[in-house]
Amino acid sequence: MMIELFSLLFGVFLLIYCSPKVVSSSSALAKIFKISPLLIGMLVVGIGTSIPEISNSIISSLLGHGDINVGNAIGSSISQITLILGLCVLTGGLVKTKRDDVLVLGCGAALSAILGVSIIIKGVISQLDGLLLMICYIILVIILRNYIRKGYFPVGIGERVYKARKLKYCAVLALSLSGVIIGSYALVDTVIIISESFGLPEFIISFLAIGISTSLPELVVGVSAVRRKEYELLLGDIFGSNMVDLTLSLGAGPVLAANILSGGAVRWIGLYLIMVTLAVTALIAWRKKIDKKTGVLFILLYFASIPLLTI
Repeated sequence: MMIELFSLLFGVFLLIYCSPKVVSSSSALAKIFKISPLLIGMLVVGIGTSIPEISNSIISSLLGHGDINVGNAIGSSISQITLILGLCVLTGGLVKTKRDDVLVLGCGAALSAILGVSIIIKGVISQLDGLLLMICYIILVIILRNYIRKGYFPVGIGERVYKARKLKYCAVLALSLSGVIIGSYALVDTVIIISESFGLPEFIISFLAIGISTSLPELVVGVSAVRRKEYELLLGDIFGSNMVDLTLSLGAGPVLAANILSGGAVRWIGLYLIMVTLAVTALIAWRKKIDKKTGVLFILLYFASIPLLTI
């Protein structure tokens, strides 16, 4: 069991260490190409911090463990929009929001949740379902992009420096992605071994352990964004990551190998995800800020989901 524990910690370490580097290098490239702050959060950082979930989806599907893919996707989505967002506020400070931005991002996350859950509750995610989820993500991004306010980062660097930095960021991105993939494989493989050893459902372990572990990049990036008062980056990352997890990530693995699911908790926890996404969106849009009291409420909403795993 010591080997399994070491493998688990090694996988988590790689995910935590490499994921922020994926984000920082991706964000730097986006700034160079003058992408708006909210789009950086939703697309670049959102996808960057969801690289662990995408890697886990592919690896768990190829190994024939669809419950790990689904448990990770739902667990990460619920933890990000409740637990992680709440912790970011409690440790970083007050977050000011714009109602229009929140409603746009919240609608995107809610639509992704409805789409992902409607496919999951069938009990099977076919290769066609996986392809549909990935295509829907692209369509959703195209639609939302038209409703996001424009605003660009200044570049302010010379042509030679521009080229040098671009190559540097591309190299860091490639190496960091490699580390994330290795970490994901170690994590998934360890969860399978632990599940078989203790007779615990893979869905529950994936929801709790992997769901939180793969959401740590969002926490690291989110706290940093709040302290630097980059609130748009935080919101774009949280809501954008949920969109990725429930469409692009959830479908990436089944495209290569169909997922056969088990357990009755999936239906109820999926419905809870939809409801909590709508509730969090409505509350933030109404108050136009996230203070510490709201952060505590979000954390409690996460723990309220755990009893549903016993169904």
